[in-house]
Amino acid sequence: KARDLLVKQRTCIINAIRGFLRSFGIDDSEYSSETINQLYNVLSKELKQNLRGLFETLTSINTCIKNYDKRIEKIAKKYPETETLQQIKGVGPLIALTFALIIGDANRFTSRECSSYTGLAPKRDQSGDVDKQLGISKCGNKLLRKLLVQGAQYIMGPFGEECDLKDFGTRISQRGGSIARKKAKVAVARKLAVTMLSLWRNPEIQYDPHFKKNRKK
Repeated sequence: KARDLLVKQRTCIINAIRGFLRSFGIDDSEYSSETINQLYNVLSKELKQNLRGLFETLTSINTCIKNYDKRIEKIAKKYPETETLQQIKGVGPLIALTFALIIGDANRFTSRECSSYTGLAPKRDQSGDVDKQLGISKCGNKLLRKLLVQGAQYIMGPFGEECDLKDFGTRISQRGGSIARKKAKVAVARKLAVTMLSLWRNPEIQYDPHFKKNRKK
């Protein structure tokens, strides 16, 4: 949670820096969140003076986040199940450890209950003959849900490996529009949670990113 707070602060500062620079006509599109600090060196003397505090704070926050990452990685090694969960590309020590600590026991939930517990299951409006599927419930732990969605974003992004999870999300997002992409991201996050629970329950089974395809052979 402490790391998550720092990440939020970092995002706020980066957005502020980008806003200031764009108001001066400076293109920052080449710089990611990890490399935007390098932009400081090419600024004019006046802008450096005005933005020095923000860049220094950003550097300090980045250092703190890296220290938290090292500590989280160290703690994760105390929980063997986190290594099993990290077989999925897109699930690192942070997501694996958070999932293991919050779920607590692999046999605590069924797959359906796990989706509900993480707040990623859709709500339903049932009345008479009406049965509408609404947005997700957002119940349960907010941090875990947020990290699962981040994992889904990575899986569906350019660096995510080709796998059943990515194919599943792609099929949904191809329905068109930003709403379809949002639904795809949430659906992959929900499926990711269920897959992680299944791996945790069966540590002797190697994760197969192309399980559906290989099963048909």
